[in-house]
Amino acid sequence: MKSKFTSIRFGLMVGIGGGVPSAKADIRLGDVVVSQPCMEHGGVVQCDFGKRTPRGFARTGFLNTPPTLLLNALVKVRAIHLRRKSSLSLYLSELNHLPEFARDNAGPDNLFKSTYDHIGGDTCELCSSDRLVERPSRGDQDVVVHYGTVASGNQVMRDGATRDRFSSELGGVLCFEMEAAGLMNSFPCLVIRGICDYADSHKNKRWQPYAAATAAACAKEVLSAMPAIEVATTSTARSIMETAGRETRNSMENGGNIETPQHISGNHMDMCRFFGIRYPEYRQVTATIERIPQNVPTRLQPGLLRPYRMDSSNSTGDHTPDISPQWSCTENNSNMDNFSPIPKTYDCDQADAIQNLVDLLHFNQIDARLMTLKTAQAKTCQWFLRKLEYTDWMSAEKLQEHHGFLWIKGKPGAGKSILMKFLFSKAKESAKSNPNAMVISFFFNARGDRLEMSTVGLYRSLLLQIFEKAPDLRGVLAGLDRNAQRLIQEHGWQIEILKEILGKAVEALGNRTLICFIDALDECNKEQVADMISFFEDVGERAADANTRLHVCFSSRHYPTIVIQRGFEVILEDEKDHAADITRYIKSKLRLGNLKQAEALRSDILEKSAGIFLWVALVIEILNKEYAKGHVSDLRNRLKDIPKGLDELFEVILMRDYENMQELQLCIQWVLFAARPLKLQELYFAVHIGVGQSMSTPWDTDSISLDDMHRFVQSSSKGLAEVTKSKTPTVQFIHESVRDFLLLKDGKMKLWPSLGEKFVGHSHEILKNCCLAQIDASLDINLRLADPGESMGSRAVGDLRRTIQTKYPFLEYATTKALIHSNQAQSFGVAQNAFITAFPLQHWIKLSNLFEKYQVRRYTDQASLLYILAERNLGSLIKVHPRAPDHFDIYGERYTYPFIAAAVLRSDDAVQELVRAILPNQPDTLPHLRCNLDRLPHGRDFRCHKDLGLLFFLIDFEHEGILRYFLEKYLAKTNLKDKDGQTTLSRAASNGHEAVVKLLLANDGVDPESKDKDGRTPLSWAASNGREAAVVKLLLAKDGVDPESKDNYGRTPMSWAASNGREAVVKLLLAKDGDGVDPESKDSDGQTPPSYAAWNGHEAVVKLLQFA
Repeated sequence: MKSKFTSIRFGLMVGIGGGVPSAKADIRLGDVVVSQPCMEHGGVVQCDFGKRTPRGFARTGFLNTPPTLLLNALVKVRAIHLRRKSSLSLYLSELNHLPEFARDNAGPDNLFKSTYDHIGGDTCELCSSDRLVERPSRGDQDVVVHYGTVASGNQVMRDGATRDRFSSELGGVLCFEMEAAGLMNSFPCLVIRGICDYADSHKNKRWQPYAAATAAACAKEVLSAMPAIEVATTSTARSIMETAGRETRNSMENGGNIETPQHISGNHMDMCRFFGIRYPEYRQVTATIERIPQNVPTRLQPGLLRPYRMDSSNSTGDHTPDISPQWSCTENNSNMDNFSPIPKTYDCDQADAIQNLVDLLHFNQIDARLMTLKTAQAKTCQWFLRKLEYTDWMSAEKLQEHHGFLWIKGKPGAGKSILMKFLFSKAKESAKSNPNAMVISFFFNARGDRLEMSTVGLYRSLLLQIFEKAPDLRGVLAGLDRNAQRLIQEHGWQIEILKEILGKAVEALGNRTLICFIDALDECNKEQVADMISFFEDVGERAADANTRLHVCFSSRHYPTIVIQRGFEVILEDEKDHAADITRYIKSKLRLGNLKQAEALRSDILEKSAGIFLWVALVIEILNKEYAKGHVSDLRNRLKDIPKGLDELFEVILMRDYENMQELQLCIQWVLFAARPLKLQELYFAVHIGVGQSMSTPWDTDSISLDDMHRFVQSSSKGLAEVTKSKTPTVQFIHESVRDFLLLKDGKMKLWPSLGEKFVGHSHEILKNCCLAQIDASLDINLRLADPGESMGSRAVGDLRRTIQTKYPFLEYATTKALIHSNQAQSFGVAQNAFITAFPLQHWIKLSNLFEKYQVRRYTDQASLLYILAERNLGSLIKVHPRAPDHFDIYGERYTYPFIAAAVLRSDDAVQELVRAILPNQPDTLPHLRCNLDRLPHGRDFRCHKDLGLLFFLIDFEHEGILRYFLEKYLAKTNLKDKDGQTTLSRAASNGHEAVVKLLLANDGVDPESKDKDGRTPLSWAASNGREAAVVKLLLAKDGVDPESKDNYGRTPMSWAASNGREAVVKLLLAKDGDGVDPESKDSDGQTPPSYAAWNGHEAVVKLLQFA
């Protein structure tokens, strides 16, 4: 084939195979496995080729890895799947007309235990269902693609136990098949297998057609991820193998494989040995070693930094990584094909860790704003590509002048975002012919989720796009140690780490070009924007000094306070070509037929628009409706009645008729004040339940379609809301200026004056009532709600959750957000006391547990509402909860007490209100509370037990007022001991809490000489740790404290202080009662304080004791 078809570059070996399910790989029938280098294997391993040794069968030989082009394509495909933009389902749907390839005809997906053999027959009807492996059901039937090692052999794998044994010996494989091993070393290719069975005795052929189809669909997606220009510049398969053959002949006399992977724990006596310099294998190895220097670059070019190291010594609590180069750069070639997706020195775990970090960059609605924006009208925006500022910005020669910055500014609604989308699209088209160019973007969206309107979301999006387009740059993630990775896994990406990594990625670009479009800066917090501008200026300056091409285009409203030091600026509404674009738009969109007054009408619209595209679009929609009604002669008069400004136009649109005003109000309030942007179905049912319709019946998709819901949003919002174009569409305003009109320009008071000054509070009250109505309606729904003790990972409960989410789309939001709306209503002055009293807690707990996927976050039947409020940081509701002053008496749930739950989860508002509940005259000490919170364990590091755990927690919290309150009320608990025998006084003394020790010593019920299991007293611990000598002074002044008390090892407080170099403590002990303590007291091993001090190098302490 290579001889006949000489232009073939590579191959895709597509077919079926037997899957190997494991704890690490949840492989199901119909899934796809793709070969990818992992551990010591190149993607495919021949499982039955090797030699017999005294210790058993040893595999020999090494199969080639897929070519770099294919590995790069895999990285892109994985990124596409991560962003939920896979085309697999689309490709599979093209086979719907062929029943044999349908998923529904494949039969059940049953996995039996590996030790259970098939009973007999063509199907598993006779096999015992008790021997099935219980697995959680998948939420959908989407195909999952797995990447790793494929095992290839000469025989079909038909035994589950043998399958698992082979997989374990090979370090974990994903599937077995029979063809790949014969091809990998003779043809550059990638193996793609659809899983049709589990490589055990329970085989049947029903899954084979569907599995073959999924593999073919995956192959199509891999091919679509490879730019044609990169394929065209790749060496042909024939030349690759001929080159490999020449290299093999040059380095090996017998033609055998020169590499035999061996595990580090293997027996060295079974490995290859040489008996002389003429031994063939000796020549193979020496030839390989001699060839290594030929492959070393003659020079190292800065710019392509590989993995990085984070200094793990930083234990201050600041998790910003100190990133520095771990290893050198490689020679930089102009063709991106030469960059490996991930350095080959990564082991499988490291590659997985990097992939997990990349996966965590993604978030829902990451590009929803870009996808929702309309495409520029034909022939508009073209002028900007020829504008001098733009061409100079794109020019490498001008880079030192502007440092890569262009800022487009304009009035609200001027069309900046559509222009940015146009420029982004054109830049991407140009980059297709330049493999060294990468084009990325982010469009801020104040109407979207939190990350859509924050710089954290910006940096996450930009980094994800960079890693998709240039996988080699993922090396900057390799330096994050496991502690940093764990923090990211638990708490998400933090902004400083994101900035550091993005800066390093830009530095590592080398001679590549990065073009970045960032739209709508005004829809992000001003402080965040100012910090972002400063960051990009710093990165741009470093990039310019390194001759790295970084181009950043911003767009925003006019920012009087934020400027860039260098860069070009364009004011959109001042451009004549922008006015010409509006004229073209008017001609294209305004339907006037052959009216004589058409030109005059167009001219009037242009004049009144003041350069605001949004105003033009809304006015044309109004006039087109008038024209459609036949009101042709009144068009110019209608235009005269339309006000010039956007705010005035919004008012006209919202008040043009009085139809469905209740729906309008609810729709606007939901879009304005929802705790998160509502999905289309959620908004539809939320509004309908708000106007009094019953929601106890399930959604009938035959009666109410998504198209119906789209029309409802259009009509109920009077055209000012839209549905985003994303995998999970949400409802938002058509433009941020609509929100500005309603909230900042008092539009709400003009529309709904009856709601008064408490418009926000009353709105949240209305939304809360909608949620509560849906929760109450669910009491009539015949559902089997999960018991708190039932695992949410079970298939039955997972299926139930999905059923409810489908049939009752608003119920999950109502359950999870009702308390949030109530809290907001209270904070804006609408009392919630009656709501707290009547809240249906038990039913809510069952619903909440049903929608909570993680078992550890679920509540028991005994959970108190106050604890739930504390955990969810609902401080305003805590303020009016009748049991708030007794929160130390409420015990249970994951974090034991409401106060501990609030503190551990960093719920600032809840902590503040719980403190005020017991200390009503306490001043506002939130900054102090936050400082205390930062010292406490949180997340998986938290441990606490009843009574003693609370007291120890309060000691560590170090709030004098709270501790005094607790000690006065719960005096009996002060002498309780933990598992090590430590009392509260020992704990406080050990941690150097002076104020706490003073409080405890003032209490007559506290034993100052209590000993723990090692016989150590509070003074012993204070002297040992010695962070605060004042604590030792307090203890020495207390009656009954023995300064020379010995522990179980004969050591005194002086011995511990000297050993740890506590000079101030030693002085206090020596000065005790004039004569002081014995500086030469011996412990059980005969050691004295001076000997301990000398041994540990504390010279000053030795001198003190010497002259005592």
